[in-house]
Amino acid sequence: TSHVVVVPARSPETFEIAAFVIAPDGEMQVVSRSFELVDDGAYSELRAMPPEIESRTAEPVTTIVSGRLASGVWRELNESPRLVLLSSDPNVVTVAADGSLIPGAFGVAVVTATYDGGASTQITVTVSGAHVPVAVAPRRKGKVKRKKKKPVDFVFLSGGGIDPSEIDTATVRIGGLVPRKFKLKDYDKDGVKDLACFVRARDLELPAGAGVGVPMAAALESGERVAGVALANVK
Repeated sequence: TSHVVVVPARSPETFEIAAFVIAPDGEMQVVSRSFELVDDGAYSELRAMPPEIESRTAEPVTTIVSGRLASGVWRELNESPRLVLLSSDPNVVTVAADGSLIPGAFGVAVVTATYDGGASTQITVTVSGAHVPVAVAPRRKGKVKRKKKKPVDFVFLSGGGIDPSEIDTATVRIGGLVPRKFKLKDYDKDGVKDLACFVRARDLELPAGAGVGVPMAAALESGERVAGVALANVK
């Protein structure tokens, strides 16, 4: 059975329509669906607050994106399914399903917010933290075979003022990838265990050559971000 739902005149916004239905078992249930009421060309301009973000932790960050109506009124658009956020560098910042921004490797990324393929604005995100010593395949002097299936050990070494055992492994990214496994082991023989993170070289799609940089990023249990660049000799 189809029904006509009359929506009263209102300014553009996201709203929800709910209906009460009787299920086959006789129980009453609530079924709802979200809609967005928009006018063609409703938003001539977008803005983000704040337009610049600096992050030193692994915590997601957010920015409020608003659109300006023809009347001059600004309306928040973060809940709109028509708003699309894209990062210029997913290694530095990724966009979560809820629109929050997830910090990654150190660097700067520009996130572009676009409404329905029209008006857009940009958010500059700078991810920083403590630089720490890292290494790749330290027992093999950094030699990596890029097409080998066996995982390669990328290591956060002790030193630089951190204890590798305090790294939150859920936040570790090697070249933007999530490691397959972890292991605490004293690679540099200084009496402090280092954190090895295993990633398959072929998944990193590294170019052949000496001194190929692979970014390694993570966060300590305290939330502070740490990162370094491991240099690999790729064959």
